[in-house]
Amino acid sequence: MNQARDCITKVCARKDELSALNTTFKACTVKPVRDKPTSYRHINVVFHSLAVLAISAQWSVRYAVGCLHWLDDGNMVMVLALDTILFAVCYKMSFTGLGVDMWNVSFSDITTTLLVR
Repeated sequence: MNQARDCITKVCARKDELSALNTTFKACTVKPVRDKPTSYRHINVVFHSLAVLAISAQWSVRYAVGCLHWLDDGNMVMVLALDTILFAVCYKMSFTGLGVDMWNVSFSDITTTLLVR
């Protein structure tokens, strides 16, 4: 497998290299194909929900006590906004190849992911 990989890397273009590595990997190994996009989506949703829940609980307690810290709360809003953007990007990428071996991702998805994100 390593000899074939070395030869393919030296001779082939990137697209042909990925296709050849995919064929070689499937033909010469008995390892299962890594397919983890579903678990990545679940983990992503759980952690984003925990972040929103934690910030909501902190704001509720601060409002009930009457002790709002505007600088701290503003910072939390910015962090939550950044977290929401990263959540959306990672969630979308899990449908276009995040969590799958690179040579099992279609070339159009690789191009879209590299150009857009």
